[in-house]
Amino acid sequence: MLKDCLPILFADDSNLCHASNVEDFPELNKKINRDLDATSKYMARNGLYLNLEKCKYIVFTPKKYKYLANEVHIHINGEEATQCDSLKFLCVEIDNELKWTAHITTVSRKVNYKLATLNQVLQHCNQENAKLLVNAMCISLVRYCCSVWGTANKSELNILNKCVRRCARSVFSKNKFENIDNEIVSLGWFYIDNLYKYSICVFTYCILHDLCPNYFHDFVKLKTTSYATRYPNHIHIPNPMPIWKYSKNLIAVDACRFWNNLPPDLTSCTTLRSFKLFLKNHILSITN
Repeated sequence: MLKDCLPILFADDSNLCHASNVEDFPELNKKINRDLDATSKYMARNGLYLNLEKCKYIVFTPKKYKYLANEVHIHINGEEATQCDSLKFLCVEIDNELKWTAHITTVSRKVNYKLATLNQVLQHCNQENAKLLVNAMCISLVRYCCSVWGTANKSELNILNKCVRRCARSVFSKNKFENIDNEIVSLGWFYIDNLYKYSICVFTYCILHDLCPNYFHDFVKLKTTSYATRYPNHIHIPNPMPIWKYSKNLIAVDACRFWNNLPPDLTSCTTLRSFKLFLKNHILSITN
């Protein structure tokens, strides 16, 4: 039984997470290694194989405590695991500074490679089929988990914005010097800032209408008042927030900011399908 670590399991992708205060840091190695030892024994009893070469760990610390990462030493079956600056979890590259540089670089490289391959085929396709191919092979990579890494620096996000432009130019057979903004709107695609906004608003709708797992139910809540108000669907964060410089990029903060600025007729949609449709049209109309 695990005593100090939180297990996160998805198919054959297993992770153990542990959080510690600076004051408790000297006990960190002991607690994690104890749970890893229990995990190793459990797997051995049940005939499961643990690939030690794939067992790696990452340490997240504030900048002023960066030196503490060198004091973490994790062992599995007597062998020390490798500490990494970034790890892939469910196809998302997570770096130890949460800047998402590694993930954005990986996605950009994949999109450019696939687009270069597709361009040999797109010249023989009509515009509708070209849109379907590029949307499935390239834009889907950009959209994946945008609500997680969408808070990256603008300079990083612009790398993927360029990928979106390249994709649109491939669909419309335009050269790299032609403006493509109107064509991107006509395709129903978003630049990354609007894609992030769309993803967060959809996520918020799912929370408010019980379409998410139970552990998200207290993420945000509808404001309750005893008097009539012009903003009946506004939301707030029910739990206390940490210091602003650490919490300003939290999804819950952006969820309240985006949702509370939506038109009332949009937040009162009764089905997820209609909400997605109206939200998309709303964001595209603002973009246009």
